Amino acid sequence: MNLFVNMVNDHGIQSYMVLPRNPEKASFLNRTAPLIDLQAMLTMCTADDVIIDGWQLDEICDATQIAPARRKVFWYHGCSVPIGKGYQGEAVYSPRSCYTHYWNVSTACALYVSQRYGVESSVMPLFAPEEPAKLYSQGMGYNGRKGVLVLWARGAWRILRLLPRVSPDTVTVIYPGYDESRWYEMLSHHRMFVSVDQGIGSTPLWRRVQYRLFGKELNYWKTPKSRLLGFPTPPFEAALCGCVVVGAAMGGGLDWMNGDNCFMAEDLNLDSLVEQVTLALEANDEYMESKAQAAFQAASRFTKERAWTKLCELLDL
Repeated sequence: MNLFVNMVNDHGIQSYMVLPRNPEKASFLNRTAPLIDLQAMLTMCTADDVIIDGWQLDEICDATQIAPARRKVFWYHGCSVPIGKGYQGEAVYSPRSCYTHYWNVSTACALYVSQRYGVESSVMPLFAPEEPAKLYSQGMGYNGRKGVLVLWARGAWRILRLLPRVSPDTVTVIYPGYDESRWYEMLSHHRMFVSVDQGIGSTPLWRRVQYRLFGKELNYWKTPKSRLLGFPTPPFEAALCGCVVVGAAMGGGLDWMNGDNCFMAEDLNLDSLVEQVTLALEANDEYMESKAQAAFQAASRFTKERAWTKLCELLDL
């Protein structure tokens, strides 16, 4: 979303990141978009503005409901729907919803939302950060890359089970809140990136509060019975940095990841993931380089120019 706001500002349309309260610039981002809180948004908003929400928090949806903007977009990175205390969940897809447009990050996710809730859902895809070709050129040849990079995210328990099954000396775990430049640097020097996030649907119901809801009570998640969840951005960024991706495609990854450009594991299958990590560790430099090049070609077509064209189409700009 930070990239998105910057892109809109770069095209001369004033845009802000809106946080519920006390917004502070994220020090780990290379270029932080302008920030305001919900109250400032309500004060500044006019009928000519567009509001784009990405989460079903009550306070966000309620503010959007009363804001004068005539175009109100719900843009969600996946298909899981939180239900219960603190969330409006399926209400955002109901006839009483204030939202006038629905977007998602992949064709599969948009199709699921359309079928599940009977609303027209369009695709507003991911797009590359600044100068993807420069990111790719910063990577060393595969004869100089070493180690496995894993992001500590919602699939953290899988990492704990995965580490003993590969050489612990080869594994680097990076934690959220990482510096953006450091993240790209690590992707440019590691032999592979392992995507462990398998979506909230695979987490036992009683554990979902711990994984996704920060200790809030009386919540649960509605999920599709397919590989539509997960964070699509880290594998996408890995491909742009020339780092081979190992994992199952989810979310936006469904539109570019395949067996030709990634080591594809079976969804919800840890043994399959370990098998693919092992195959990648055993692969020679030439084979890894071919995978990396194929992934870069697949991911780099999602450009800012392409995203801007799609945005103009969706909003009639």
